[in-house]
Amino acid sequence: MTKKNGRPKMVISDAIREAVIELHAKEVGKNEIERRLKSNGLTRHMLDTISKEEGLQWDRSKTKKAVEQLKVKGQARRSLMADRYLEVAGDMLDKLNQPYQLQMLSNKTGLWETYTRDTPPAIEAEKFVRASDVAMKRHQELIEFDKADESDEAKSLLGNLQDALNKYNGKNATTPEEEAKAEITAEEED
Repeated sequence: MTKKNGRPKMVISDAIREAVIELHAKEVGKNEIERRLKSNGLTRHMLDTISKEEGLQWDRSKTKKAVEQLKVKGQARRSLMADRYLEVAGDMLDKLNQPYQLQMLSNKTGLWETYTRDTPPAIEAEKFVRASDVAMKRHQELIEFDKADESDEAKSLLGNLQDALNKYNGKNATTPEEEAKAEITAEEED
């Protein structure tokens, strides 16, 4: 038997189907079932098909918790990196006012000699300023990344709160426009 596109229809053996159902009943996760039965010929597509046909539901709470933990860990690491970039930016600017050692080939002796200046030469000072600028930009990018993430979460939280308040108050309108239309309709009916 073939599908419309000419490929043969996927055949799932009863043994694989029963193994998936049995593991699901033991609350084994989808990824783990796929790993365990891969050597028996189970593919993700087959697992999805079996799940759909058998009405199997998967607990996503562990996945959601793990994602949240990774998110918090990533945010902490970005915060530490932002602090390090800020330190680098400050260090580079501090070098503008510190003594600077130059090594130059002496015309008299033909040997390398070290000279100390009160401040770095202009070309080195420009490098320090650019390095400080780059470090500050990276610092700001990391800070903004987490601010954007937090504002999205806040908007989502406020939206959920508004929905809950509307349901509690018996309102079905969720936008100000819909609320205004509902009020106008109610006034016209009176």
